[in-house]
Amino acid sequence: MHPLDFTPTPPFLDLRDYGPLGQDCRGHHTCLCGSDMFLAVVSFNDYEIGSYMTEGRCVECGAKVILPTKIDDPDYS
Repeated sequence: MHPLDFTPTPPFLDLRDYGPLGQDCRGHHTCLCGSDMFLAVVSFNDYEIGSYMTEGRCVECGAKVILPTKIDDPDYS
């Protein structure tokens, strides 16, 4: 069982095939529904997020998404 499948949900969009979330005109990563809030599985090191799984869910519509990482930044070098 996938860690994000612990909540019973009706069938929602599965946007994982589209790759990491894109940015809107403000530079925020957003779902197709417009939300910029996501559920993610994270681990902590010294009170900071140490790592996270790249699969998440949109808080608004429940769509399954791929969360962006630093390497997805076009300015990453």
